[in-house]
Amino acid sequence: MLVEDVNELIRTSITELIDSGWLKTHIGNVLLGPNGQAHLNHFLKQEDNKLPNNFGVKPLQRISQVIGYDTHLVFIHPDDTEGLQSANEANHQFIENLTVQLVEYLSNSAKHVNRPKGRSQIDDVLDDMLSD
Repeated sequence: MLVEDVNELIRTSITELIDSGWLKTHIGNVLLGPNGQAHLNHFLKQEDNKLPNNFGVKPLQRISQVIGYDTHLVFIHPDDTEGLQSANEANHQFIENLTVQLVEYLSNSAKHVNRPKGRSQIDDVLDDMLSD
């Protein structure tokens, strides 16, 4: 599994958590430390060229350490299907564990918000007030 693929798995997992109501502030703080939200915002933002912003080795190490994993750099020959499969399975297992443990931690220590989808009555009232 390439580093881009690992980043995309992490991005998808974090986006799903945010969409379910967890705050980026809390997720970023847990995964990347006190200034983590800025790094998380950059990670989740796509540039004008439509390419994602990926984490490098240091942030990935920090994220893996949060749940007691080590990060290893492995060079695998493209013909080594067993090695590729093993690395892919390990990375998918890591993402599953990261998501579960992150939700457990956030459930015990952070506020979960249910954001309304789409426009709300408050949006309409603010639009009316600001258009005057």
